[in-house]
Amino acid sequence: MNDRLLLIPAVELSMHRPPDRPDLPTLPWPHLLELDSAKHDSEFEYILLLMLGINNEEPEETTHPDDQASEFPSLPGGLIARRNDVEIIPSCCCGLEEWGQWRSLFQESPMLWLGHDPAPHVEQKDGKFTLWADGGLDDARIEPRIDFNREELTEALEDAERAISEFSGRFRKYLQRVRPVDGEALAALFETAFVITPSTISSR
Repeated sequence: MNDRLLLIPAVELSMHRPPDRPDLPTLPWPHLLELDSAKHDSEFEYILLLMLGINNEEPEETTHPDDQASEFPSLPGGLIARRNDVEIIPSCCCGLEEWGQWRSLFQESPMLWLGHDPAPHVEQKDGKFTLWADGGLDDARIEPRIDFNREELTEALEDAERAISEFSGRFRKYLQRVRPVDGEALAALFETAFVITPSTISSR
């Protein structure tokens, strides 16, 4: 059992397998892929498909994988909060591109969106924080909960940034291998959108 606060970058890969890709495995729902454990080509491929706008709701209306991703791609997911045996995951409509908003907790007026249904939210009091699993839309405090302080948050965010950066390096090697024409450009796009420096807070 780990008593440390962990903030683990993850992407939700709950999407339909494209009909022209029978080689990809069928994923259970929901399926949150922790980026520090992503090492297989099929995992990289699903992330690439999401970046390129492959829809996870209506497979017959998806764009083609060769289409260019948008200037600011999004990936469903975010930071999984974990302490001991308690885990609170990013909820619906939360994206990995927003993970830098966790740093706004150090500011006087934090802006942190963790999704809805359920709606996790962070309460700050006397210099300490409590992450509630639900209740963010109606000012309720619904357990389970995770308590942490500023030092623990700083350390957890540094670990999260390191995990995303290391994944970005593995993702770049995969893209360079399977997409020799535009792999480097796609890798740079991922790095720009998701690898965030400690002083940066996502505004998207």
